[in-house]
Amino acid sequence: MVALTSTSRSSTTFEGDTINLPISFGNKDAAAFHRLKSMTSAIIKDAELADAIKESLAQALETGQSLAEWKKEAGTVFDKLGISRLNSWQAEFIYRNESGLAYGAGKWAKLQEVKSQFPYWRFSTMKDHRVRPTHRLLEGKIFASDNKQFFPPIGWLCRCVAIPISRRQAGDLGITKPDTVTPEMQAELKNAEFVGEKVGLFEDWLNEKMTTLDLPRQEMIKAAVADIQLDISESRAAYIASGKFTEVANNKETGAFIFRHLNADKVDLKANLKAAEQLYEIGWSVVINKHSSEYKKKNPEFTIIDAQGRRWLSDLKTPQSVNGIKTALKAARNQNLTHVVIDITFDDTLDAIANGIDAAFQKYELINRVIILQGRNAVEISREQFAKGKVLEVLTERLK
Repeated sequence: MVALTSTSRSSTTFEGDTINLPISFGNKDAAAFHRLKSMTSAIIKDAELADAIKESLAQALETGQSLAEWKKEAGTVFDKLGISRLNSWQAEFIYRNESGLAYGAGKWAKLQEVKSQFPYWRFSTMKDHRVRPTHRLLEGKIFASDNKQFFPPIGWLCRCVAIPISRRQAGDLGITKPDTVTPEMQAELKNAEFVGEKVGLFEDWLNEKMTTLDLPRQEMIKAAVADIQLDISESRAAYIASGKFTEVANNKETGAFIFRHLNADKVDLKANLKAAEQLYEIGWSVVINKHSSEYKKKNPEFTIIDAQGRRWLSDLKTPQSVNGIKTALKAARNQNLTHVVIDITFDDTLDAIANGIDAAFQKYELINRVIILQGRNAVEISREQFAKGKVLEVLTERLK
């Protein structure tokens, strides 16, 4: 209890670096998404509980409640937030809901693999008294195979299923086009929990909640997101499918790519594209992010992705001197970034640049990798290389 009530909370630690989940409903990592959803929800609920307990304690102190009275009152906080020891029906509810979502995502993925042979799917309820009226509206409706707007499940403990329809079956049944979901039906279904882009809806909710969390909880969630890895081709497909990005380059041999958000900062776009191209040349995939989040804070400019699909938020820094390298990495540390891109535009010796990088690594333990750009060259410096005293050696070898 003491640990909960002493938790430090501040929304000022969130720098607007929007979380973009590297998955889509229906890829092979759908189960990983649902594990992430459960874990992040628990972290956020834990934070809400800490706030509620502290508020309860503050009110008790203000009104002069005894410890015994406050303990009794504090117990009700769990009930108000819906947090208590799981009984059998709660455990079953969670299990059935999450497994249903994962099953639906897997079935969607399989349908996309065979959609040339199965151009449609039919929405089917269980046709019993437990079917919700809104779900009953969709009974028997025919959808195109790539339409996931109402692909089940579309609500908590939804038992509805999607039945694939082959080209031959469609011909036999006289199906020539999908059915229309009328505006009236859309209005009835607007509050269904999982209608639409399931990952996107969760993403929006998570980014909103991130602004209320303390730094340790933010880092727990960011680490969990970073653990969800796609192979590089899936990452590219996810950006294409989002409709929010334009592809600038794609290496068909390595799979590396460059995307830019449709609302990328126009002022910095030329410099960002040049830096992205340099990173691309040494094997990184680069996404130039949206300029500002919905909270009007500037996002880190890049998401960089290695050949294994591991993703990191990053930022382009352009220090004006060797001393500026340390300042640039301090700014990156304040943005909670572990990977930083530094464009060396000033004229100085490699010894001086190496000393600047060494000093920054020594002071800012969060920084794990620095990517130095100089002219048309690019070189990665890892914390491991710094620890072995090899920063100057690597710079000399690769920036000849």
